[in-house]
Amino acid sequence: MRELNKLISEEGNYCEWVNTIKCFIQRNDLGSWCGYVVIPKSYPAFDEEYIKCHGGVTYHALNNDGDMVIGFDCAHSGDLIPSLTKINYELFGDSYYEYRDKQYVIDEVNSMVKQILNKKEIKRHLKINNILND
Repeated sequence: MRELNKLISEEGNYCEWVNTIKCFIQRNDLGSWCGYVVIPKSYPAFDEEYIKCHGGVTYHALNNDGDMVIGFDCAHSGDLIPSLTKINYELFGDSYYEYRDKQYVIDEVNSMVKQILNKKEIKRHLKINNILND
């Protein structure tokens, strides 16, 4: 458990980057990572139900700029939830749960971006924007 606490401390609680569109991850109140993609309001609408990510899309809201934010969390069955670690170990031992670390969540978010950008209507939108801006 001490190793996990050290890893969590080293990972921090927040990270953001741009992978064509804004991405960020942050810890929730339970200490689990959540990953998010910010889809600009200028992008065509699409059904995020088809975006595959850890546990599926569990967050969908507009931010203050009117952009769509979709995300997922790592607090599902089988996920090690840091604030419940002691209880989890007492009940099930250390082999039942898996800690979804920072790199895992970053990779999931980047996979979401790739899926979003591969949507036909968004590819067309980006291509038109590139032509108009050249």
